[in-house]
Amino acid sequence: MASESSVPFQLADAQQRTFQGLRRFNLIMGFLHLIQGVFMWVVSNDKTYPIFTNYLTFDRATFTLKPNPQLLYALRFGP
Repeated sequence: MASESSVPFQLADAQQRTFQGLRRFNLIMGFLHLIQGVFMWVVSNDKTYPIFTNYLTFDRATFTLKPNPQLLYALRFGP
């Protein structure tokens, strides 16, 4: 009987250790994400990349389809 009453305490202790390990892991990973974010911000620049739409239009003079690229927006990389 004594061993049966100690089982819930053993499970609670195991859960406590699991949660402590998970909390430690989350703190370490959060800190690494913070370092990564700061690094990406430091090495970034103000460059923008144009994003185009590419649809075909019908040219009535030559009866052919021709590309009609139009600037949709400029995608900004950096801070």
